[in-house]
Amino acid sequence: MLSNRYGRPDLLKYRETEKTDFKIKKLNLDIEFLQTCKNYNIIPKFLRFRVYNRRFIDTKIYRSWLFKLLNYEIRQKTKQLARESEYEVDSSKVIFNYSNRNLSEDETKLLSLGLGFALPCKSPSFADHFLAFERVCHTVNNCQILDNSESAKLKVFEKIASLANETFYDFKRYRHWLPSFSKAKYNALKSLKEDPNIIKTRPDKGKGVILERNEYVTKVNILLSDLTKFKKLGNEPFSKIIQLEDKLNRMLKCLKDSDTISSDTYNQLRTSGSLPGMLYGLPKNHKPDVPIRPILSALKTFNYNLAKFLVPIIKPIITNEYTVHNSFDFAKQMSTISLENIVRMASFDIQSLFTNIPLKETMDICTNRLFENTDNVHNLTRDQFKKLLK
Repeated sequence: MLSNRYGRPDLLKYRETEKTDFKIKKLNLDIEFLQTCKNYNIIPKFLRFRVYNRRFIDTKIYRSWLFKLLNYEIRQKTKQLARESEYEVDSSKVIFNYSNRNLSEDETKLLSLGLGFALPCKSPSFADHFLAFERVCHTVNNCQILDNSESAKLKVFEKIASLANETFYDFKRYRHWLPSFSKAKYNALKSLKEDPNIIKTRPDKGKGVILERNEYVTKVNILLSDLTKFKKLGNEPFSKIIQLEDKLNRMLKCLKDSDTISSDTYNQLRTSGSLPGMLYGLPKNHKPDVPIRPILSALKTFNYNLAKFLVPIIKPIITNEYTVHNSFDFAKQMSTISLENIVRMASFDIQSLFTNIPLKETMDICTNRLFENTDNVHNLTRDQFKKLLK
């Protein structure tokens, strides 16, 4: 009937929409089921993997891995739901091209998929693949869940080695390729990747921005030239890093020796072989002249683990009755307010917020708030906490 009235192309489109709708409903049910299991600490049967010795089923590490698999399954289903629910967007509204390169239609559509889009692996890396299994062996050996006998360990390691070889050498490229992804789209991605004159990056707000590389580098260098916010090191920054590592480790050693922190906490916070922070910029495409917002990635820096340790200590004092979590929370709070007269709402923006925060004053405020009614927080005195905060 649909085919006779509207034609076969419309019928096929309707069937495709019907199939997508069914997938979305099923994914919603799957996520609801998995989330319910997580709330009640129940592991679905399909996630339970076999172990060579049944007594490991009652161990904490086995259950922890089951819950990791459960969380992974929820994340994957959520991502799949987002993909299925995503409708084709107007590329011109999410991709902002400030470079001299004229983007083709294929390039624009591919960029509108987001910078997280990636093609399946064509061929696995030998080193990455087998190093991952080496880490598994090392972790299993340190977990002390195996018998002390060398034969038992050897048996487990042989199975891991067999699995590593099987998954690497039996890899079939055609099973992992997207049949709907044409050669033209692949060439468009390759062309974007190999262009040395442009920068592809995530904007402060939006999906993707294309900038001239020289313009991007110039704007970041202007930010770094502000000596009130940044200090230039010599030609050997790693000597400075070693000094900072040594200073932190000596401070942690004193805290451990005085029983302020445990040996486990000391080993977790102790630093070695750290790297400098990596600074990059996110273009603010919603502002004139597209300024750059500096972002400093502190991963693998000397005080990264210390910062993670201090976050839950400071967190209770950063929220109050004037705090909103996000725009949805703000809209919810505003909907409960009833006003008789006409009012005006103003929004204030701080330019370069993070680099303009007065550090000494902020540390004093945090310390005073935490130690307002006590002399000891998480077994730390005021002076000890302030030293760690610095």
